[in-house]
Amino acid sequence: MNFSSFQMPAADAPGLAILPKGAGSHAEPDAARGFPASLPSACTQAQTQHWGLSLVPGQQLMAAGSQGPLWRVAEGWLALIQPGGDGNALVQLAGPGDIAGIAALSGNAYRETAVALTAVRASPELWRHESDRLLLMHAVMAQQQRQARDMARLRTGAVQGRLRHLLAMLTAGEGLLPRKALPQLRDLAQIIDAAPATICRELGRLFPETTRQPQGSACVA
Repeated sequence: MNFSSFQMPAADAPGLAILPKGAGSHAEPDAARGFPASLPSACTQAQTQHWGLSLVPGQQLMAAGSQGPLWRVAEGWLALIQPGGDGNALVQLAGPGDIAGIAALSGNAYRETAVALTAVRASPELWRHESDRLLLMHAVMAQQQRQARDMARLRTGAVQGRLRHLLAMLTAGEGLLPRKALPQLRDLAQIIDAAPATICRELGRLFPETTRQPQGSACVA
């Protein structure tokens, strides 16, 4: 599988970037619409807390080309998918504490579509002063360096090592594998650039006593 030709599934197919059945690519407004990019002077942090959103796997947080606020992931993982002439490419994963929609820092349209890989909670990350925005920019630079290292580890080396690293990322801080919350098999396969059948076998090797067949699997681990 070649990530340079990573394709979003159709609207009625399981996996990453699904929109509700019957919806076109823009039928459901992206969640960012209606949120300001910066915090009004009269607005307090407490007043913005009710803006937090909960997403189910496959639900879209923001769409490439649209405008909205910066987002901070509180729980779960987002897949950031960038459109291109040769198709859509999975470019990064954003997890707890990470920022998504970084183009909003410069007042620009989103460059990526963000889709929930697992159940996600996210809130707008707002700022009052230019100094706050600059601090966010520095944080984003460090985040992007880490994300680039993570993606390199997910795409190179033995499949078992790539899968181990992905599972470690998804379960960081939990100390256990949330088996019922694992992404669908085809999503795991797309992220680490491996065949779904290979993922089945590797999951069976990693967890021989309590194997789990991820959703969307056509094989037995």
